[in-house]
Amino acid sequence: MSEALTVRQRKILGILNSQKERISGKEIAEYLGVTDRTVRTEIRYLTDYLRPHGVQIDAIRGKGYLLRYKDTELIQSLVYQKDAMLTPEDRIRTLTMILLESPDPVQLDDLSEECFVSRSTIEHDLRVIAFEYEREQPHIHLIRRRNSVCFEENEWKRRYVMNLLYVRRWNFNYEAGLVMADLPVRPEELTAIEDLLTEEQRICGIELSENDHVSFLFSIAIALHRIRTGFPIGQFGENGTRESRTAVSQILTGLEKMTGVLFSEDERNALADELALRRQYSDTLFNGHFYEEAENAPFVGIIESVLKETDRELGLAFSDSVLLKSELLHILLTQTRNPYHAGLRDEYVTRRVRAEYPDAVELACRLEEALRKGVGTELTENYLFELVACFAEAIEEQAAGKSADSVRVVIVSHMTIGATKVLMTQIRKFFGSRIRLSGPIPVYEASRTPRLNADLAVSTTKMKVCDDSIPYLTIPRMMDKKNYERMNFLVSLEAYRKLYPGSGRWITDKLEHLEVMRAASTSRSRWELLSLLSEKAVRDGLMGAACVSSIEDRERQTATAFREGFAVPHAIRCGAAKSGLILLHLDNPVDWGGIAVDQVVLFFLSERDLPEQMRILSSLVFILRRLHAQKILSSVADGPALKELLESIEKLG
Repeated sequence: MSEALTVRQRKILGILNSQKERISGKEIAEYLGVTDRTVRTEIRYLTDYLRPHGVQIDAIRGKGYLLRYKDTELIQSLVYQKDAMLTPEDRIRTLTMILLESPDPVQLDDLSEECFVSRSTIEHDLRVIAFEYEREQPHIHLIRRRNSVCFEENEWKRRYVMNLLYVRRWNFNYEAGLVMADLPVRPEELTAIEDLLTEEQRICGIELSENDHVSFLFSIAIALHRIRTGFPIGQFGENGTRESRTAVSQILTGLEKMTGVLFSEDERNALADELALRRQYSDTLFNGHFYEEAENAPFVGIIESVLKETDRELGLAFSDSVLLKSELLHILLTQTRNPYHAGLRDEYVTRRVRAEYPDAVELACRLEEALRKGVGTELTENYLFELVACFAEAIEEQAAGKSADSVRVVIVSHMTIGATKVLMTQIRKFFGSRIRLSGPIPVYEASRTPRLNADLAVSTTKMKVCDDSIPYLTIPRMMDKKNYERMNFLVSLEAYRKLYPGSGRWITDKLEHLEVMRAASTSRSRWELLSLLSEKAVRDGLMGAACVSSIEDRERQTATAFREGFAVPHAIRCGAAKSGLILLHLDNPVDWGGIAVDQVVLFFLSERDLPEQMRILSSLVFILRRLHAQKILSSVADGPALKELLESIEKLG
């Protein structure tokens, strides 16, 4: 039936199927990397295609789409067409599962025939698989023997990867139950495992997150499947807690009665250990005792040092938060001690976080750098973004605690009192407590006042600016969508200035050197392009070898690319000879850590400006996101034009 659906249409259907609430076309477009218009076109086709089968896509303007259906198996067959492998993700998943299930090496020609692709495509997919599972937990090796390939013979690692594959494909629309196109066991057995697990969690008082609950459910199902096919777990010592051993014993005893499959003591020990490690810890764990009595003293010392240094630089109070310190410590201990938590692996989430919280990413990179230099511990990118999530929340809490420092907005109006009150009501309704609104001030008065005692001026007419120390936003008599966006941009930019201290309002005043280059990107990697920019900066006397090395180290921690299509490589805390940036235009997009970019902005600060790095970098990223989204950046030809553009967007939105 699903031959009529393209890859993109199946992806859209999968996204809709994973949502219990409405999702906007803009969110779907962002996830797929297409335009809103493309999504609307595809939705129209899907609506007509699905209607005869009793499936409805309920669309409400301004609220989004919601998938309604009764036949879950039909939806699964549409989203995951059996043996179709129309997407690289489908094919790589199939290849991985074949290798996991096979006890012997598999011939590459056989894989090529089974997946209906060329030998070179199989070679590429195998490199992707090796990168995915050797680099991250469980670090399972892909072994090549001439024309054959296999995973290492480690049953625990093989089951771990199987679990990841099943959990990623699980239908998160829980109203339909745990239904999938391919399962390790029969649907009725999976339902029985779900019932047994839920009941034993309740009896033993074991709390799991939703993801861990489903993941452990699949661990039991995979164990049942592997025992049936002749692959037991092997020797596994008694671990876990009293509660986890009791719960697992009751679950497996019930399964033995139902299926006739016997679970050895090693199987029971392995699952009891896993359940204990997956246990969800509440915030009550993260108290002073957890942090102060932690066994890993080096981690504690490094966290303290980084947070205190951050507080001194940024005027924050991170080092006073026992909760934050405990959460950071828990993440570090989890990577080193708990193999069942793989960190933040959701690419969609990490791209959003990278774009919206560049300051949190920088703080996490600072902590990771200190760990690497202090105790030799390197964080995988997944765990780095777990730290980012903690820092993002802490930054927002710090910002909320400074509510008295709301952005001060003054209204300069030439209109009647009634019309001005309507305008102010509009602004208050939209921005709420984010701003403190004052005025209105008559135009004649504002044009003669050197200091308006505000952070932003909103004027209803073009006027001669007297107070040129603050941004001015000129609007018509009433606010419209475009002006809300411009004002929201300026208010958000002002929030960075208030959260992070600095000696001047305009970051463009800090940038002494601005330059624009163009380069062909054919067959060039991000590292080659980074070398091209760095070498030019060194030749021009803008930075030294230490700064170049720091830029490369920062890029290795996690890519500096943003989903809008640009990258901002920079050093963590290493001064250059001058502050500035070099904008590199590419003729074709390049892969920059999984994101296609067509502009690279090499950013550097002098020793004098380093204490303001967080404010300048966060504001710069915010400005570049707006410019790139409007496709203005691509038209900039030289340094003076770039300077003028950045000043215009920073001061006028």
